[in-house]
Amino acid sequence: MFRLMIADDEDAERMGIRFLLHKFGYAFEIREAPDGMEALKGLGEFPADILVTDVKMPFLNGIDLAAKVREQFPDMQIIFFSGYDDFEYVKQAFSLQAVDYILKPVDPAEFNRVIGRVVERLTREKETITQNEAFLKSYVIARLLNQVSYEKLIQEYGKEQLCFLREYTRLIVIEFEEDVFGSIISDIKAFSNLSGG
Repeated sequence: MFRLMIADDEDAERMGIRFLLHKFGYAFEIREAPDGMEALKGLGEFPADILVTDVKMPFLNGIDLAAKVREQFPDMQIIFFSGYDDFEYVKQAFSLQAVDYILKPVDPAEFNRVIGRVVERLTREKETITQNEAFLKSYVIARLLNQVSYEKLIQEYGKEQLCFLREYTRLIVIEFEEDVFGSIISDIKAFSNLSGG
């Protein structure tokens, strides 16, 4: 489940975003903040995947919030929504690599399209990360089996990348002088029949 932070100083606007998310069937873990400072503080405890923020807010406006978020959480998806159709705000938003800039009152169809695009992007990224992690695990284990030292692997990948090795408590490697299953297809089939496979 993806996490989403809504930052807006108007309760009705935050409630409206929640309503639209529910209406379109998005199952996010959601937190809210009434201003930019609260949002930034909240993101420290609740690192969201998506930030939906108003532009004009007290204490820390949406543009400044997004700039700080971009420094601390470079991969977070940022969506602005605002009642200000101001080119300068739009330009600043996109300079911070915002996904989109939605004008208030929010058009539900546009909102759904933008959120759908973000969810699709996050899902693809998550799948890529999962595939890369699976490849890394197989590769590291293969290298360990081929007598590459753990110390050398730490130098190459760092301890954090290799923490998955803690999941393994035993490893048995059996080496035979001859083919175990036989060298021709009939030998393999005979072995398969004996073992009930």
